[in-house]
Amino acid sequence: MITINLSDHVIKDRTERLALIGSTIGFGEIIKIKVKMGKYGQVKMCLTDTGVTIIKDIENDKVITAYACRLKELCYLYDGKRIPSHIYKTVYTNTTKRKFLFEI
Repeated sequence: MITINLSDHVIKDRTERLALIGSTIGFGEIIKIKVKMGKYGQVKMCLTDTGVTIIKDIENDKVITAYACRLKELCYLYDGKRIPSHIYKTVYTNTTKRKFLFEI
């Protein structure tokens, strides 16, 4: 069984978003990780194969938030390198055909 640590922010403020993601596109498997400076320190941006970005605290691996990835963020995650076509298509499909994922 997999144990996932969730922040208070996710539990209190993002349950509806997480439920929507889980019931439509799913969370998938992490395919790309990029460390960046967040609002309160370093975080890991984890991109999944379903086009979800999961933000985790770098120190304790706690999930801070999760949301559907946008194309601009996808380019940032790949640092100008070639984006695999399957993930580009997934994120593009989410942004054009599943706009409701970005409204919550």
